[in-house]
Amino acid sequence: SSVIRDHFDDSLAFRRLGLTAQRGLADVGTGAGFPGLALKIVYPELPIVLIEVNKKKIAFLREVIQALGLSSIEVFESDWCTFLRTTEYDIDVFCARASLEIDEFLRVFKPGSRYKQAQFVYWASRVWEPSSDQKIFICQDLRYTVGDKVRRLIVFQKGSQL
Repeated sequence: SSVIRDHFDDSLAFRRLGLTAQRGLADVGTGAGFPGLALKIVYPELPIVLIEVNKKKIAFLREVIQALGLSSIEVFESDWCTFLRTTEYDIDVFCARASLEIDEFLRVFKPGSRYKQAQFVYWASRVWEPSSDQKIFICQDLRYTVGDKVRRLIVFQKGSQL
């Protein structure tokens, strides 16, 4: 269906950024697995962590992972703040499609964060405007279309600015 195609096309817009997640990627609030599962299919060698709190969605994700025979992919069953405080994955790129407010994501860059050197990719609407506090972390802003919708991929990085 067009809904499924749009979710895949939107998720795979990530490739247009030219980012090289080499050590690992984490999808924050993955829901039904977008963009994490779509990216795993395109980058089968890349270790991926899907961060999700909803038990039904977690069960669905595990079922899809098993049905597709995917390896080097894990579901983390807790929230973003717990992930930041308690894990030590080897991740160089985080991503999210509309799961939390930007300021929650930017916790990744706090001085005590194990992941403060990572990049954070955010799928934004065409009308999203960053606050002045958010602007200092933006290093890339890519506009693209999916179907008839104009979307944006925003890349945040500590100490970067357009």
